[in-house]
Amino acid sequence: MLKECIYKRKISLVSIDADKREYLRYLKRVKTDMVDGSIVALHNAVSHTHHMGNYLECVYERYKSVTIQADKADLTVSLIMYT
Repeated sequence: MLKECIYKRKISLVSIDADKREYLRYLKRVKTDMVDGSIVALHNAVSHTHHMGNYLECVYERYKSVTIQADKADLTVSLIMYT
């Protein structure tokens, strides 16, 4: 039910906080449903970099991204631009 509701509309904000090894796969899965200028917020990018594969490399190379580390619970924010 939830899956059907999510994919009926375009997405403008995504928060990812799950299995760190799957972050890139999660992004690829929702990216086609995201509007231009969407934001992806990613939890624990610094503290769990070794588990994330090439997610950070990908988002820093392709999108405007910044990592904020206020404490142990850091956050990477990426702006998804298609134009």
